[in-house]
Formats: sequence, C-alpha cells, structure tokens
Amino acid sequence: MGVFRKGAEMEEALNTVDSLLVEYQSCRVGDTNLVYNTAFVNYIELGSMLTVAKAVVLGALNRTESRGCHLREDYPHRDDVNFLKHTLVTKEGDAYKLSYRDVVVTKYQPAERKY
Repeated sequence: MGVFRKGAEMEEALNTVDSLLVEYQSCRVGDTNLVYNTAFVNYIELGSMLTVAKAVVLGALNRTESRGCHLREDYPHRDDVNFLKHTLVTKEGDAYKLSYRDVVVTKYQPAERKY
C-alpha cells in the first residue's frame, strides 16, 4: 500500500495481511537457543510488523478522504468535518478496534495544501 490509494486495493491489502497473519500462526522457530536467538527475534518482529500493517490498512481504509500523504483516488477531497481527527487503533485479543481523537488546533489553523 503506497501513498496513492484506492478502496479496492486496500481491501486486497487487508486480505493479504490477514492471510499472512494466519500463516504466521503456524510458523515455528527452529533455533531453540536461549542466548542471542536471532531467529526468535525475527519471528517476534515479523508478528509485530504484521500487527502494525493491519492497523495501518484498517486506518487508511476507514479514512474516506485525502489528507497529507494519504491520497485516496476514490475520495480525492479533504474532509475536516469528519476527519480532522487522529486515528487510533487498539487490539483486543484478535480484534482491532478503530477510534478517533479530535485534533487540538492551537496556533496554526488547518488549511488545504495546494501544489
């Protein structure tokens, strides 16, 4: 998933990440060494990367607007009414929960960038 995004492609990315998460559950580390076990470290890091990948795709898929370097070709305009918010993703067991927190605007008012 790159900067230029489409809903259908993000759905495909989500399916790919879900498949990789299922496959990850059946992975085993062959190295049983208790000291400096890089295979185990790689295994743990892979699980973390897949968790973050799913959170990123879910957040992007649910943000139906374009903003900054999140450019949705199917939603080309910015939507401050619904999405002047931070996207928060929490994981509860195997479930991912999305929530939003309002952006606190202080000194600089948000403005659309024109390039």
